[in-house]
Amino acid sequence: MDFSAVTKRSTAMPDISSSMEIVSPQATPESVSKNAQILKSVCKDFQHSSTNHPGLGVQELSKHHCWGTIYSNVDQAALHDAHQKMSILVSLCAKKDIVLHPRKEKTLTRIQEKHAIAQTSREKVGFIDDFKVVSDFMAGRVHCRVADIATVVDKLKQLASDSDGWCVVRGEGSDSYGAHKKDGTFKDIVQYAFMYLPELGHVAEFQVGHEMAAVTFTIDSYLRDQKKYVGEAALPLSLWGDKDKGTQLYGAVKEYLLLQANQPSATDLANKKQECKIVAERLFADVSMPIEVRDVLNSL
Repeated sequence: MDFSAVTKRSTAMPDISSSMEIVSPQATPESVSKNAQILKSVCKDFQHSSTNHPGLGVQELSKHHCWGTIYSNVDQAALHDAHQKMSILVSLCAKKDIVLHPRKEKTLTRIQEKHAIAQTSREKVGFIDDFKVVSDFMAGRVHCRVADIATVVDKLKQLASDSDGWCVVRGEGSDSYGAHKKDGTFKDIVQYAFMYLPELGHVAEFQVGHEMAAVTFTIDSYLRDQKKYVGEAALPLSLWGDKDKGTQLYGAVKEYLLLQANQPSATDLANKKQECKIVAERLFADVSMPIEVRDVLNSL
């Protein structure tokens, strides 16, 4: 699939990389110390990967009372500490042949927004899901083929086990949703896992899957955070597109990748790739396609 650069109105594309500070000796913020002690005290409750404890899923983990307390202790110093420690997590992952791309430092404003949203979760799930609020102070993405997601997740579980921590994967155990593969068939191009290592003192979120998901979700975050500050003409296009206009690029590429992972015929795969090209051309008919999006499409 060849997309060459075309001179059209250009839009901003958020930087999908993240600067990462090297950890240097410094005083540990009080907020971090408090939450590290809480996590350490409940670690034994969760100190088993989903492989060793198949009944534990993210939904069950989320019900623990500690997450609301952890939120109450959070300040920007804690979020900064978490981001600094990403360099340690990157190094630990590298020893398992996992390339982890750190996300940017979280802001207290965003955490507070998530907490406000979490207050509405009681009606849906029966409890306030503060785990969603505090589980990604450390966060990164691992790019891989859809067929390789399970291999990466297994390596993350082993890392947690080797480090006296825990790793829980969305969609496993008692979870009712979130699995990238079900009954032998691939269902999604991304898988979420959550890890706690005592030496880090924070829960880390891993988004494992195809780079199309990473690019799409990065644009989503940028639009959410910047649309009130940046003029519409300067904003990147959402890759979710519009169903009525036939511009749902993320959906088209996701269908292609799932088809590819489920061993289709060459003809079916070629037809689906052509569909992705047509949808992309519709979506970017009037604006330049960001190079990150073009690179992903050209790699299909």
